[in-house]
Amino acid sequence: MRSSIRPQLFVICLMLAILLMPGCTHVIPSAARAKAHRNLDFTAIKNNPDQYLGQTLLLGGLVVDIELAREGTTLEIFSYGLDFTGEPVYTDANSGRFLSRTDRFLDPALFAPGRFVTLVATVQGRKTKPLGEIDYTYPVLSIDNIYLWETPYRYALPPNSGFLAPVPFDRRDYLRHNPYDPDLYYPYSPFWWRTPPGY
Repeated sequence: MRSSIRPQLFVICLMLAILLMPGCTHVIPSAARAKAHRNLDFTAIKNNPDQYLGQTLLLGGLVVDIELAREGTTLEIFSYGLDFTGEPVYTDANSGRFLSRTDRFLDPALFAPGRFVTLVATVQGRKTKPLGEIDYTYPVLSIDNIYLWETPYRYALPPNSGFLAPVPFDRRDYLRHNPYDPDLYYPYSPFWWRTPPGY
């Protein structure tokens, strides 16, 4: 009896592994990722983008603003660290803002503030412009390939809660603006370690 169960269990496990594999693959095609410098990330270009002109890197983050012009579209993005699939999942002291440009039309209804993107982009230089009452210097990159993540999940980590117990926020807990649903936390996340900028 046992000998017949083991092969069946093996086949079931193998089928489950095959079904789950697509969910573990990277969202940026391998040909596009191959252009990116493996040891170059946002931290390196943040303070001195001119040193890395022409270099291509893989990065991602939260869309903060979008600007349309005759020449194309510019996204202002707050950088997030990526997981092994390319999903933006965390911020740290090295996070910051950058501008990504493309001559394509990116619809503001889709690439709206609050959406997450992952992209392969090439460093073009820097641009200084007002951010509130200060002048902020943005690294400027040209988009080679971009992936727009689906509307984020409505989960996050509330203060003083267990790390393994993400729960949905209610506006009775925290009033915080978001573009999807005024009753829930922004930006939403299925991961307890993703937190919004300044949190």
